[in-house]
Amino acid sequence: MATRKKNRKTRKTRRTSTASTNIALAEANAGGALEMKGEKLVVKISRESHPDVFEIDRLIKQIQKVRQDNAKNRRLRDLCEFLEETEKSLQIILSNHLEDALRTYLG
Repeated sequence: MATRKKNRKTRKTRRTSTASTNIALAEANAGGALEMKGEKLVVKISRESHPDVFEIDRLIKQIQKVRQDNAKNRRLRDLCEFLEETEKSLQIILSNHLEDALRTYLG
């Protein structure tokens, strides 16, 4: 008796979508855009609607540059430690501002 080999169906993996999906915002929230990139939600905000976010980000970058420039100088070690703590505080403030902006767009 001849046996036939059973064809097994292979399980196909599902691909994640890489095409961006745009979500239209209400006219009251015309200062930003929501966009899906794969599994990530990207929120684009405008400088006019949230100037504080961009100012805090610019200040953080300036602090990082000063810290990097003076990291090897022993006399400025205390200043660098102070700037590091200030940078951490500014990042917390920045994340709070970003959460508020996200709430305005999603709310």
